[in-house]
Amino acid sequence: MKTVSAGTITFSDPSSFLTIGKEISYLSDKDKSLTFEQVLSPEYQSRFIPCSQEVFSRPASQCAYWFRISFINKSSSDAWLELGTIAGRYIDFYAPDSTGRYGKPILTGVMRGLETKPYPVNTFWFPLCKGCNQSPSTYYMRIDEETPFEAPLYIGSLQSLYAHKGINDYLVAGFIGAILIMLLYNAFLWLSTREKLYLVYVLYLSLCLLVPTAQNCYPFLTRIGNHTWWYDHLVFIMAVANSTVGIFAIMYLNLKVELPKVYYVMSIMIVLLLVLGLLNFLFPYGYLINTFQVCILLMFMLCLFSGYFLLVKRRKQAFYYSLGWTFMIVFALIFMFTINGFLPYNAFTRNSTYFGIVLETWMFSLALGNRINVLKKERELSQEAMLYKAVENEKLVRSQKEELYKEVIKRTEEIHNKNEALNQMNEQVVKSNTILSEQAENLEILNASKDKFFSIIAHDLRNPFNTIFGFADLIIKNIDKYDKDKIKELVETIRTSSKNTFTLLENLLTWARMQTGDIEYKPEIIDLRILFMNAVTMVEAQAMQKNITINQAYNNCSEIYGDNNMISTVLRNLLTNAIKYTNDGGLIFISSSHNGHFCEISVKDNGVGIPTQSIEKLFRVDSKFNTKGTSNERGTGLGLILCKEFVEKHGGSIMLKSGEGVGSEFLFTLPVASN
Repeated sequence: MKTVSAGTITFSDPSSFLTIGKEISYLSDKDKSLTFEQVLSPEYQSRFIPCSQEVFSRPASQCAYWFRISFINKSSSDAWLELGTIAGRYIDFYAPDSTGRYGKPILTGVMRGLETKPYPVNTFWFPLCKGCNQSPSTYYMRIDEETPFEAPLYIGSLQSLYAHKGINDYLVAGFIGAILIMLLYNAFLWLSTREKLYLVYVLYLSLCLLVPTAQNCYPFLTRIGNHTWWYDHLVFIMAVANSTVGIFAIMYLNLKVELPKVYYVMSIMIVLLLVLGLLNFLFPYGYLINTFQVCILLMFMLCLFSGYFLLVKRRKQAFYYSLGWTFMIVFALIFMFTINGFLPYNAFTRNSTYFGIVLETWMFSLALGNRINVLKKERELSQEAMLYKAVENEKLVRSQKEELYKEVIKRTEEIHNKNEALNQMNEQVVKSNTILSEQAENLEILNASKDKFFSIIAHDLRNPFNTIFGFADLIIKNIDKYDKDKIKELVETIRTSSKNTFTLLENLLTWARMQTGDIEYKPEIIDLRILFMNAVTMVEAQAMQKNITINQAYNNCSEIYGDNNMISTVLRNLLTNAIKYTNDGGLIFISSSHNGHFCEISVKDNGVGIPTQSIEKLFRVDSKFNTKGTSNERGTGLGLILCKEFVEKHGGSIMLKSGEGVGSEFLFTLPVASN
């Protein structure tokens, strides 16, 4: 509970969390020259102005501010004051003792080091009077800050402050999880297409993990190196981050061709931002921040204008882009107006950038995903043009043959010479037709692999993304209703889905690299004993969780010739598969034996087995088979496909002997090392 009497705050409920902006008064120190003794004098006490905002906020200036807080603690718990921001270069906190006298102040702030904080949290917590203290106390705080200044002040017990902090922590975790998913998805698109546009967007998403979180009191960058350096060079960091926004707009909308004038203006804005960032190494950011905010706002408006202008011109690629920027602009304006004191300060307005960035990245990712479909259609049109040209060439050749035949009849004297010429042309035509036939066959194979590849992406990535988006929406919509356990449960679901999606992406990337020949084949002589031992060590922890025993045997086959990384991947995948489908306390047996010039390796388990009708689906990309393990483990469905690719790369083969309820035995052959 909270009561206000003559500007005095009364705290009586330890579980309450009080916002005290309208119960404090402040004094502006324009030249930063006032001492604490002067502030206590009647002359300056009369100059304190009652605050009319729930959260005190001002645009960037070179002033320092003094705050006066009158307080009575009637609760049974110790009271604490929170300054809910990291934007405080120098903070001096004056607290009276039991006699009302003021001793040495607590000197802290981001430029004085993390070790000066009275309590180790990301914002600033200051101790007030002990519990059941009936006498009023007056506290003073001096804050020196050069950026747009906000001073959200709260009072509560440590328990209530931690409860409030926990909500913000979950919000940040949800934001980071959403951005990571978008980052991994677009990184996969970049690795698949090798287009610079996707790389620029991946860089932008990486910076989104650092800059917006820092603006919302979670400065992860300050944990690296000298933390004061990051605060002194905020303009430089934000200049780099926001420059990627302009570069992405230029590349995605093709502004150099579509809107040349806008392209030059955008280029100038990017250069101007980077120049302001470099000036931050020469001048304090307080002198640059207002100009920098105006430049960012102008560039954002220019990006929005470009998108809608091209949308009016019926450029399909501008739809998702314009929608994303609409979200971003709206929420960015809310954030900027909030920290500059033009909008009310609350959890939504202060954290609005999170919502804007997540919606923007979602729209941009949809736009980039749609771009792949456009590229696919362009390739199909190109292939059709090639086939049409081949048909026309064939018609032309046929026409030439007819003309030559007529010419032979008319000119019997030149039969020999004409026949030789005709034979030469026929040979060229046969070679051309052979080449065209081979090219058409290769194109069909590539198209089939590509279609299978995109089918996997469409099916296996959509479901986890829907799960993540759905639970993220639940957290955002019900964050004030759910307790910690419920939020933790939902975030854990998001984390698990993200891990499974990441594993799928790793397997997809490995498969894609195999198809394009990016995985280098380096055969060597391999000791099977070492190979088996390393593979068992890699999965030992998984086996121990289910009390599964793994036995090994070598039957006169101890050395093979092949690529160590590929074969290790095959063996590790088969062992992981066996553990997944073997019950607790089960047994797995790996062995090797000679089979002609090959060594046959067996991975056998006494698990649940696989139905006979499903075995043929295991090694096919176009009919991927995937079921849950005995402990509900989930797999990517691509592990066995990769095993087949790697084994066949060595000239070997892989097969499965299994039946429902009788366990499974995977057998694959590899070349024996020559003596």
